[in-house]
Amino acid sequence: DHRDLHTAYRRQRQMCIRDRYSEDQFFSLTGTTKHSENSSWKINLERKNKTNHDDSGQNGYAFGMSVGYQIKLYDWNHTFKLVNSINDFQTDTNDYSEMTLSYKFGIPVGNWKLSPLLKQTNSTYRVVNTDGVKKTSDKKNVSIELMYPLTGWMILSLTPQFEQGNSNTSAAYQKNLASLKMILIF
Repeated sequence: DHRDLHTAYRRQRQMCIRDRYSEDQFFSLTGTTKHSENSSWKINLERKNKTNHDDSGQNGYAFGMSVGYQIKLYDWNHTFKLVNSINDFQTDTNDYSEMTLSYKFGIPVGNWKLSPLLKQTNSTYRVVNTDGVKKTSDKKNVSIELMYPLTGWMILSLTPQFEQGNSNTSAAYQKNLASLKMILIF
């Protein structure tokens, strides 16, 4: 009977959808040292393991190391950060290393806090494409985070962002992005 076949197919499809899940394990180690009353260094090591149980080829790990320096000058917080990460997944086309350099400063304006961020990211992929060229790309981000404390435990954050990128194997692009967040402090 065709109804029995339809029911069996539907049951199998539902099981496949339900059986697709992934798990991520994350380990992070952070160390901070105060250089003076107004400056500090921060070092962070992290490793992420990713397992997709539907064997989609995205299994693997990411390892990252970051070094940050923060200094306060004239009530402005200046933060410099360098991040280097290596991403190794099951499919070689997704393997890449990435280096990000960012500069963020915080400007207090009454109850508001204005935090412009400049970020440069360079990525190098491990495998060459069909033309025999190893793909490289770079992105530049400029964003301004505007934060306002609504209460002692809630902060409103609005961040417009402009991103520009290019690659040696594809066309350049530009994006305008924005995010609105409510940050709860416990």
